Amino acid sequence: MNHRGVILIEAIMAVVMMTIGVTILTQSLLSSYRSIYLQKSYTQALFLVESHLSKILSDGQDFPESPSDRESLKFQYKEELKESGPSLKTADLTVQWPSGPKERQISVTTFVYDASQKQL
Repeated sequence: MNHRGVILIEAIMAVVMMTIGVTILTQSLLSSYRSIYLQKSYTQALFLVESHLSKILSDGQDFPESPSDRESLKFQYKEELKESGPSLKTADLTVQWPSGPKERQISVTTFVYDASQKQL
């Protein structure tokens, strides 16, 4: 084998190894981007849950539903307040949003104590 053939094989191997490295790096970046986007959606959904819990605890004051009006369009929520006792209520909150082909959701259940009602 002559010297030119060895250099050609080395060049081809270098290109193959660089291609593999770039492919791995690209896949890693795409995976990180998906994770960041999903965490952003979960954070916005938790903000929505927290604002509705604050609304329940403050007897109906209006609070913002999400960080921005444009983003709030993709979130849907259900809120259910049930009597659990003489001065105790159960609040069930569920926030749903589309995330690609799947639909994600966060559900929170908490108790709300109403100190204004008199105990027997």
